[in-house]
Amino acid sequence: MFNFLRRKNKKTFPAVSAVIAAAGNSSRMRGENKLLMELCGMPVLVQTLMAFEQCPLITNIVLAAGEDSMIEYADLASVWGISKLKKAVKGGSTRAESVYKAICETDKEAEFIAVHDAARPLITAEDIEKVCLRAFETSCAIAASPMRDTVKRVSDERVEGTVNRDEIYFAETPQVADRALIFAALKAALDENLPITDESMALERLGAKPAIVDLGHSNMKITYPEDIYMASVLMEARAEYYENRIRI
Repeated sequence: MFNFLRRKNKKTFPAVSAVIAAAGNSSRMRGENKLLMELCGMPVLVQTLMAFEQCPLITNIVLAAGEDSMIEYADLASVWGISKLKKAVKGGSTRAESVYKAICETDKEAEFIAVHDAARPLITAEDIEKVCLRAFETSCAIAASPMRDTVKRVSDERVEGTVNRDEIYFAETPQVADRALIFAALKAALDENLPITDESMALERLGAKPAIVDLGHSNMKITYPEDIYMASVLMEARAEYYENRIRI
């Protein structure tokens, strides 16, 4: 891992602060907090934080959490040795507000901000690096995966046409952007009370065109109880794949 950084070790890269969005309420998890559920030996939240802890481009982490979970999440990170966690802050009533508040608490020296869903624990340090490096080149970049199925445009439960799936991507995280740019984008969205569901939407409103970084189809988000099983299968398969490569 980190082959690019090893090859370019004489080059200085911009500092990146990570914001982990963890203020959701796990409403579709049948009463369980998905971030505390075990995934391959550690809580989902810790799996996510560990990837950012291990990425050399990330200098510090700020966690946006619900008021009832802030202390518990911070203690959990401490137990698992997440040394880059700078602070856990109380999230807002919307994702945009939560991320904005967290950005305000990141190190001012950080030139870029990487925002990631806490419920995407299959992200790797190498994947984070890929998105950051692309953002350094273009000012903003997001993880995304291409549409594989045929997509239909529908009206009144009738097919109206077929959408060109080559133009369709599923937006994921991390989403990385120049600090001043993402700060301005989120502030403008909040000032206008716009329903922003990810940072890219806010950036797009300012005229930015985030670059796409295809990380494959394993960067799934834990939403339903069965997703834990699917994530564990993917994580174990990935571990076996790398183990076999090392043997070869």
